[in-house]
Amino acid sequence: MRLLLTLFAAGLATASHAQRVDDSAAPGLYRDGPQVLTPAPPPPPPGVVAAGNFRAVYGRVGRPRMLVFWNRTFSDEVTSNYRDNLRAEATTSSSASGATVARRGWNSASVGSAAESSSRSTLDVSTGTDRVDQGRYNPLGEDVDFAVEAAFAETLAANGARLIDRSLAMRTARGARGAGSRPNMQAIETEAATSRADLLVEVLQTPAPGTPTGASFKVTVKDIRQARVLAAFTTSGRQPYVKPPLVAGPGGFVRAAAPGTSPSGVGREIANQTMAALARSLR
Repeated sequence: MRLLLTLFAAGLATASHAQRVDDSAAPGLYRDGPQVLTPAPPPPPPGVVAAGNFRAVYGRVGRPRMLVFWNRTFSDEVTSNYRDNLRAEATTSSSASGATVARRGWNSASVGSAAESSSRSTLDVSTGTDRVDQGRYNPLGEDVDFAVEAAFAETLAANGARLIDRSLAMRTARGARGAGSRPNMQAIETEAATSRADLLVEVLQTPAPGTPTGASFKVTVKDIRQARVLAAFTTSGRQPYVKPPLVAGPGGFVRAAAPGTSPSGVGREIANQTMAALARSLR
């Protein structure tokens, strides 16, 4: 009897030890099946990586202010050009009237009508002055352009970028006060850039069939004080390809259709690429 109790106790101890060994198995292993490792998590999307790197570098260099030129160049023109216009508009008006006239002669009488007409011409002359604008052709419809620009600015701002509005900076610049009827817009623009911003971001557009918006974008980022180019690249704004999941089809599982890139997605992708480039070049 004592021998049986001893053997029973030894069996319990062995089972307990086996349970402890099983409980200490590495996570990700099946206890009651073949040893299969848990697959590694997928890498984060490129946009997430770019945003994280940008926030770290941008904060380290003091969060420089960014002045955005959307489809507008900071040209090498140092003065504004104006042209005088002479406009003339001619208008002509006419009127006609009729009256019955009775004529009597010797032994005769007749009744007839007489017509009277008049015309008047007017020449309106006006003069004016127009500034030769430096704006560029926009290949995008206004609704698409608004969506791309808004998503671009929103993505940068959401990651801590200090964005400066060009129009407001120019209107509140000292050179804009008392500028007269022919202000030097280049001088006002330069003053606004140097006093209100540290980086100049140009986003230009050109027609490009086959892209998500029908346009290609050229992005250039410049250090205003050092006149140094920090980033320059072109992009269609197409988001990186992600393999779509499997979905049930008529004959089994098939890949779902890859989603297209919306105008807002294009704006976010341009911002992501801009942040990635600045994370590499800001010092």
